[in-house]
Amino acid sequence: MKSNSQKESSGLLKSIFAAHLILVLHVALIAGVGCLILFFSAIVQYMVWILVIGSLLIFLAAYLLQRKMVSEGKQLRDMLALPEFSGRTIEVSLFGGMASLRLESPNPADHVIQQSLPDIGGRLIDSDAHQLRELSELVDLLNKNLITLDEYHKFKLKLMGN
Repeated sequence: MKSNSQKESSGLLKSIFAAHLILVLHVALIAGVGCLILFFSAIVQYMVWILVIGSLLIFLAAYLLQRKMVSEGKQLRDMLALPEFSGRTIEVSLFGGMASLRLESPNPADHVIQQSLPDIGGRLIDSDAHQLRELSELVDLLNKNLITLDEYHKFKLKLMGN
């Protein structure tokens, strides 16, 4: 009989602990929701200040960039003429993208090809070994589907000097 009553008391104890755990989790959930409400109400209440300070930071960054360009004697078109920006599209988005700057190549395969193949236009190829190495890099790019067959033929002709 004692074993049966021990089972009942341990089952009752487990039930009490489970009920307390459920109660504590509900209290924690209500406290978390309350914290979220306070957080978002503070965001809404100070939204104007957040936008003003964010705008001031953007204008300060633009002013510092302009001051640096003036001190170096450069203009924006000189900066955009740098090789890092050639052939790329530049997108500046302020509040729509939360002040983002995006540079992208018109064709991602061109970027991969430009990285792997140096510009060989207007210079002589040193040896056949160099030419074979460049050709094997082209074949590797084609096998990895980073370039199309037409691009492969175009760069192969450029590599051979035709």
